[in-house]
Amino acid sequence: MMSCCSSEKKHHQIASRILIDAQKNIRHKLLLLGPAFAGKSTIFKQLRRIYTNSYTTNQSRDFFKPAIRACLIEGIKILIKEAQRTDTELSLLGMKYASAILELELNDSLSPEIGQQIAFLWNKEPTIKLAFTNKSKFHLDDSAAYMLDHVERISQNDYLPTEEDIIRVRIRTSGVVETKFSLNKAPFSIIDVGGQIGERKKWIH
Repeated sequence: MMSCCSSEKKHHQIASRILIDAQKNIRHKLLLLGPAFAGKSTIFKQLRRIYTNSYTTNQSRDFFKPAIRACLIEGIKILIKEAQRTDTELSLLGMKYASAILELELNDSLSPEIGQQIAFLWNKEPTIKLAFTNKSKFHLDDSAAYMLDHVERISQNDYLPTEEDIIRVRIRTSGVVETKFSLNKAPFSIIDVGGQIGERKKWIH
């Protein structure tokens, strides 16, 4: 009970401070730091969705389509290669589809036909799912399973990314990205920076 009261008191104190700062026009800054794959950009996109309605237009969502499809193609190619590395066998049809998919580049267009082939491998080939269960032994993007579960929708010609698709896809952050918004009339800034070692010298700026 004491913990609950203490938490409510702390929340009230923070809300009061934000209101006072809003009257003084003080801008709060939230800087997201951490190594690559730590989830900084995911938090950044979630905050943008909540406070700025950044992903409500077709144009803003369409921007993420290439990255989402590239993530999907990369994910299935990694799983195919891992299945091949462990000498687990695909069906004859699975081998045919896998051979064609391995020829794809990440920036290639994703047709409904290719989407069906990927869906077959993901849903019908036990060796692909077996490779996925061993994902701790190799690098596979956290969003790969989600993208593969939705491959037939994502591969449609009229595909438009949903907000969930946008939150899930990982796009490498380069440099410094800042979004500004207001919370209880107080100005806020969220700052996302690249987590790769080569990007970290920019953190001090």
